[in-house]
Order: sequence, then C-alpha cells, then structure tokens
Amino acid sequence: EVSVLLEQLCALLGKVSPGARPTADEVARVPALQDALHPSVHLLQQLWGVLEAIFERHGGDSRVMEKLCRCYKHTSRNTAQGPFRGDFRSLVPRLLPQVTGWFERQPHSCFLYVANVCLRGYHDAPELLPTFRETFARMSAVVFRLLSAAPTAIPDNPDVVDDFFELCSTVLRLHPALLAESELLLSSFQCGCAALRIQHREANRAVVGFFEMLLVLRQAGARGNLSPAAFNGITTLLVANGAQLAQELLLAIAGLVPPARVRFLSPVLKGLVLVDYAASRSWLEAAVQALPPGGHMDGATLLQAIYSAEALARDDRGAGDRVFGQAAEAFSNACRRRRLL
Repeated sequence: EVSVLLEQLCALLGKVSPGARPTADEVARVPALQDALHPSVHLLQQLWGVLEAIFERHGGDSRVMEKLCRCYKHTSRNTAQGPFRGDFRSLVPRLLPQVTGWFERQPHSCFLYVANVCLRGYHDAPELLPTFRETFARMSAVVFRLLSAAPTAIPDNPDVVDDFFELCSTVLRLHPALLAESELLLSSFQCGCAALRIQHREANRAVVGFFEMLLVLRQAGARGNLSPAAFNGITTLLVANGAQLAQELLLAIAGLVPPARVRFLSPVLKGLVLVDYAASRSWLEAAVQALPPGGHMDGATLLQAIYSAEALARDDRGAGDRVFGQAAEAFSNACRRRRLL
C-alpha cells in the first residue's frame, strides 16, 4: 500500500545523517561530489515525479497526503543542522508552488503545514520572500472559500482552521508585512472571529494564538518588527472591527467554549482593551447588552473589574494579568451557572 511505502520513505529521509561534507581528496577522486547535497535532499529530487504521481492518484485521500507531506517535513528537519544545513532551501522555490497547487485542488491541512515548515525554516532567505508571499496569498484564498462555503464549514474543517491560523501566526511573527500590509488581514480577522466558537481544542488554540499575536504586535508597535505601514494596518483594522472581536470574545467566555479555555481568551481580551480604553469599553458595553438579560449584571461587574487600575496595572510580576484573568473566570462561572447561552 502506498501509505506504507511513504512511511518507509519518510523514515529514510528523516534518518540519513552523513557526518561531514566530502573532503577535498574525495572531491578530487569523484568530482561529482563537489556540489553534493544532503542525501535526503538528493533523494527527494530523484523522486520528485513519483511524489507528484502519488498526488495525482491519491490526492483525495487525506491519510496518504499526510504521509506524503511528512516526507518533506522530515527532510527539512533532518537538514536543519550539521554540515548540510540549509540544503533543503534549494527545494523551496519548487516545492511551495507545487504544494500550493495541490492545496487549490485538494484542500488538505497538511499542505498548509508544509508551507509553515518552509517559512519557519527559511524566513531569513530574502530571495524566498516572493515565493512565501504568493503561497500565503493563494492558500489564504482557498481557506476563505472553504470556510465560508456553508454554515458548518468551520466546525467541519478543524484541521484546516488549526493549520491556517498557525500559519497566520508564523507570518505575523516572522514576516508581518505579508499579512498586515495586505487585504488578507481583514479576511483573516473576520474568519478568526467566526472560528473563535470552534469546539476543537487545537483549532481553537490556533485561532486564539493568532489574535494574541496580532494584539501583541500592535502593543509593541515600533519596538517590535512592524513597519509603519503594518502598524497602521493593524491599528485601522482593530479600530474598525474591534466591536466584532469584543462580542465574540465575550460570548466565548460566557459559555460558547469549554471553561478550561477561558484562561487563554483572557489575554486576548486584555490586549483588545489596551488598544483603546474608551473605544474598547463601548464595544464591550454593547456586547454585554447583546447578552440575554440574565447576563447584564454579571457583564457590568466584569467591566468594572477589568477596567480597574488593578487589572490594567503593568508590572513584571503579572499582578494585573492575574486580576484581569480572575475577573474573566468569575464572569464565565456566573454565566455558566445561569446557563446563559
């Protein structure tokens, strides 16, 4: 079976580990060794057509595609250190357009993961930036179409939600301009707001992580790695759409996600508050009023607590964060006791 063969190939690609590049004497005896690549990279090159044929024949099988993508992942990992460090980079300009095309035909989440592996490993190669930009734009377009195709599209595709927002967080961390200076920012934000309710744990964590990264970058501003255009893009987005995020966060904390996840939502809510105290308070007041009447008093108590000097204090010990988090937990517990949602 092809999946078994791919597992064996993956094990080989991930374990081959030559101790050193060819010496001058070895190159003199065998000139072909002069520009020799890591054996795993060389093997992938030799099998390129075979792997393409596997996609053509088994592209609809997510299990087979996952094992196919592991071949690329483990080769990248195997060549990340040692004398052949970086050899996998030579494959990236060919690999990413290929995987992007596959994703456009069969939107398996593992293709998003391959893009993430390449970006994390080779983000510091300026010659690859156009490839990363095109890959991210094309894959994002596929994700937005997929996740808006039906009312249940988001819960029906948790793996895509997970790997897409993990990729978005990587982009924000390593090349924020690819997202913050593009029209993809608004679509990603709106998709994330819709996905905050997803029950799948890893997918929910990825969405929350995306918003947390976005707000951390906004708060860091010029002290971070944001260009003025990226900073302005994020600020404009939050000012125009903060009310939507505030409402989704409040609903999630009030009961739409399991109580164990409230502690992850609390830093995102605080980050939103820090964008603009006055504006965020008006967003949250409106969100509280949109709750069923039984939650209005608890919501008012939450607002009083999170806008207190203690909750908004900034100190190295994190006392303010704890006060803020405790207020969110108390609100969540009260709403769940009332079965508000």
